[in-house]
Amino acid sequence: MIVFGADHCSVRSDWRRAVSIQHGVSWDLPSSFATRKEWCSSGVGAQVKKVQLNLRGLRFFDNCQNRVCVDYNFLNWYRAIRGESPGGSVWVIPNCCQLAPRERIGRGDTPATRVLFARRFTTYRGTRIMAEAIDHVLSQRSDVLFTLAGEGPDEGYLLDRFEHCENVRFTKYRPEQCVEVHLEHDIAVVPSVASEGTSLSVAEAMGAGCAVVASAVGGITSMILDGFNGVLAMPAAGEFAAAILRLAGDTRLRREMGENAYRTAAGCFDAGRWNAKWKGVLEQVAAIQP
Repeated sequence: MIVFGADHCSVRSDWRRAVSIQHGVSWDLPSSFATRKEWCSSGVGAQVKKVQLNLRGLRFFDNCQNRVCVDYNFLNWYRAIRGESPGGSVWVIPNCCQLAPRERIGRGDTPATRVLFARRFTTYRGTRIMAEAIDHVLSQRSDVLFTLAGEGPDEGYLLDRFEHCENVRFTKYRPEQCVEVHLEHDIAVVPSVASEGTSLSVAEAMGAGCAVVASAVGGITSMILDGFNGVLAMPAAGEFAAAILRLAGDTRLRREMGENAYRTAAGCFDAGRWNAKWKGVLEQVAAIQP
């Protein structure tokens, strides 16, 4: 049995053979994102809310004996809060991606640098950061083209801001089109404010050989070595704009980063590797005597 809410394990008769999945952390968001109650958005109220979220995360995780984490960031957080390693069985299986064919990841010479933002259009996924970064980049260079791929609450905001900008286009695509879309771009940008495990957006971009610019939050810091297979930035528009401008002006650098990103994805985030790890976990748990 696989459960997504580990608090349910204690009320099931077969809990010893249950597996819960820890999808990273969401409580690293700024307090204003965590609640709509004004008294919890700053000051003492915000601190109380953070403590509640921390305790909730610990309780859910400790309520099941077999846990799969999608990144190492959560385990580091757990040890820092608990002061000890978790009991029971814990496996780390990063999220996976489909790899593009190796022979297709090379980018040919194009007149413009193509930048992809493929995220749900919500503020905590970095829509406002991305919008400001686009304005800054286009004030410096006219040969950078941006694709905003997705939908969500901030879609109207982005359309109002860029609908008539010839350097910005909007699109949507189905999951099975992900590799092809990324192969059409040189740089992929993931400017999340917080709430990231092993970021699927980062993995998918790496698997297509994009140079990745991503926020140094959550599990992303276990995926990218800054300057080698991507660029890590603080979740601030100025840092993202600077990184995009740097890569736009250095074809060799962004191609090297894309190559290294692809090798990272092939060695760490390939779907076949993910399947094999999960098969091993399920076989081990299935052998536990109820």
